[in-house]
Amino acid sequence: MKNLQKFALVLAKFMEVLHWIGAASMAAILLSGLFAQDWLLKTVAALSDGELSTYGFSLVVIDGSFAPDPRAVLLFAAGGIAVMSLTAMIFRNVYLMLKTVSGTNPHTRRATPFQHDMIRMIREIGIFFLSIPAVSLVLSIIARLTLGDGIELSIQLDSLMMGIFVLCLTQAFRYGMELEHDVDGLV
Repeated sequence: MKNLQKFALVLAKFMEVLHWIGAASMAAILLSGLFAQDWLLKTVAALSDGELSTYGFSLVVIDGSFAPDPRAVLLFAAGGIAVMSLTAMIFRNVYLMLKTVSGTNPHTRRATPFQHDMIRMIREIGIFFLSIPAVSLVLSIIARLTLGDGIELSIQLDSLMMGIFVLCLTQAFRYGMELEHDVDGLV
C-alpha cells in the first residue's frame, strides 16, 4: 500500500507540473497571437485539422477560406490558460492531500483525512471541477458573440458531474471530522 501511495504522490505532482507547463504554453500561444500572428496562424494551419480542444472546450478555428481565424485562436489560448490552471490546481490539492494522509506533510498535526485542511482541499477540488465547464461556457458565449454564427463550439460536462460528486464527498468528510472530534472528546 505504501508503494501505491508513493506512486500516486509522484503521479499527482507530475500531473500538476505538466498542467502548469500546459498553461504556460497556452500563454505563449496567446502572446504569439498578439505579437507574431502570421507565424502562429501558419503553425495552427499546419499542425491542426482546424479544431483545437482542451478538457472539453472545443473550438473550430478554420473559417470558410480554410485559414485559421486569429480571434478564435486567441480565445482558445485564453480558455486553455484558465482550464489548464484549474486542472493544475486540482492535482496540487490531490498531491497535498496524499502528503497529509501519508504523514509526510510537516504542516499538519496528524495523519487523518478528517481534518479541516483536507475538507477545504476537497471542497476546492469540487469548485475547480465545476469551474472548468463554467469557463468553457463563458468562452463559448464570447466566441459566439465575437466570431458570429459560422463557428462550431462544444462543451463537455464531465467535470460538472465530478464537481458535484466531490462537493458531496466534502459533506461526508465533514461528518467524519465531527464524529472523530466527538470520539476524541469521549476518550
